[in-house]
Amino acid sequence: MARNVISAKLDIIFKKIFTENEDMLHSFVASMLDIPQESISEIKITNPELPPETLAGKFSRLDLSLKVDDKLVNVEI
Repeated sequence: MARNVISAKLDIIFKKIFTENEDMLHSFVASMLDIPQESISEIKITNPELPPETLAGKFSRLDLSLKVDDKLVNVEI
């Protein structure tokens, strides 16, 4: 039997999965950054578009803004 699988790599899918369960998001981010989950005091899901610094630069989106041990960390998904 064939199964349709949707990749969580797509921004819209990632946001849908992780905005509905904040604990899952904290756990995922801590695991990806290899830091203790307790060190993340705040996660904001954002999506401002960041223009490239040069003409040849990469256009990107900022997806997460974290406060980790009183430091601001930006994560692009």
